[in-house]
This record gives sequence, C-alpha cells and structure tokens, in this order.
Amino acid sequence: MLGYWGGLSSTGNLAKKYSTVKVNRREEQRRNLPLGGPMTVVAEEDVMNFYNDFYTFLWRCGITGVKTDAQFMSDLWTSAPVRRSLINKYLDAWAIQSMRHFSSRAISCMSQTPDILFHSQLPKNRPPFLVRNSDDFFPDVVASHPWHVFVNAYNSLFTRFLNVLPDWDMFQTVHDYSAFHAAARCVSGGPIYITDAPGEHDLNLIGQMTATTIRDETVVLRNSVVGRTTAPYVGYHDDVLLKVGSYNGKLNSYSGTTVRRHAC
Repeated sequence: MLGYWGGLSSTGNLAKKYSTVKVNRREEQRRNLPLGGPMTVVAEEDVMNFYNDFYTFLWRCGITGVKTDAQFMSDLWTSAPVRRSLINKYLDAWAIQSMRHFSSRAISCMSQTPDILFHSQLPKNRPPFLVRNSDDFFPDVVASHPWHVFVNAYNSLFTRFLNVLPDWDMFQTVHDYSAFHAAARCVSGGPIYITDAPGEHDLNLIGQMTATTIRDETVVLRNSVVGRTTAPYVGYHDDVLLKVGSYNGKLNSYSGTTVRRHAC
C-alpha cells in the first residue's frame, strides 16, 4: 500500500515524480521485519495519481488482479496530524483505483485495524471488496493449520456484517493439510485460490472445488453466504469439533428459511 515494508526510496525515481513526506512509525517486532523508524511515502496531493499510474502500468503488463499488503502500516504512524491527513486519502485512493482497474479482483490484506474497518469496510456506499480474514497461510508451520481455519471461522462472525467478502487466504493443493484447507475454503463462501509451486498441482482436489460450465469454462463453486462458526462460545483448546455453517440456495421471502443447508 505504501510502496513496500520500508516505504519508498527517498532518492528514487518515484520520489522524483511524486510529492513525498517522511513519517515515523513506532517500533514493532513482527518476524524481524523493519517496521520501526522513519519511512518515505507519497504525499496527500499525489496519492490518487500514484495509484492510477501504478495500476495502469500493471494492467498494461497483463496483470488482472492485485493483493494490497501491509495496510496496517498506517496504524503505526506516530504523528496524529499525519494520520489525519493521509490515512483516509490512501484508503479512498486505493479503493477507487483498484475498482477502476481491477474491479473486484483486488484483495485488501492486513487491514483489520479500526481506521480501515470503520472508514472502508463498514460503509455500504461502495461495492464490497475482498478483505483478508486472518493472518497468512503458513505451509511449513504445522501448528498453524488448525488455528488458521479456527480464526477464520470466528472472525467471520464479525466480518460477515461488513461490506466485504472475507478471504480465508490461499493454500497449497500439494500439502499434508491440502484437503483440510480445501474443505475450509469451500464452506468459507469466499474466493478460492492456490499458491502451488509451478507444475505441482493436485488436479483431483482442484476438480472437487470447481465445476465446468456449458461453455466449458472452469468456475469455483461458492456458497450463497459466507461461512462462520456455529458455536461462537467454544474455545480453541476445548475438546469440541469446529463446526462451520453455511448454505447454498435462496432465502424464503416469507419465512426467512433456507432452501438447502449444510454444515461442515
């Protein structure tokens, strides 16, 4: 959202093309990433131009979707005047330009901070957009896999009421937990996408999550509503199976009941 984890180069080509401002971040320890100290970002008057130019360039290169990462970074800025003048400008510029260039194919990632939740994700005056519903998928951390699905199922209790489509993150189809993650994505009601190594795909598993249209196009099967836990007061360490409820069908306009329902 702000260039990269460390912002823009203060002497680079972008700093020469756009007005910039230096901001300070409070010190945070996050996987040894350099999150503290000063960073250079595009100034208020050029934010919209920056995103328009950037996304125009990506579109012309054949890029059809983006994930805008590290959006929480603005929450670390220590200066109140900087936060007041820049945060909403960045959020609005990103929303407008991502919708203009990529339609719904833009993921708002690391954006579960109050500033973003209440300014961008709560109002209903714009089309809903994809929002990462949890921390990342960590293929090499065994303990992270049940926790990842648990957190998504519980976060959806809240995020399903926002103007967003919760994204449970990508996963690998060739992995010890691939079927586990595939099932979770299928009941999530959100996007399903993979991060396989090139040429390493479980086509049988992919086939179970997709279908072929009459035009011989492959489409992702998706529920009518987003999935969420059906037992909101069960803790992660309780000896109870996680239940994720969703359904595929239409609401009865008179009774409010569903035509077809399933839980996983």
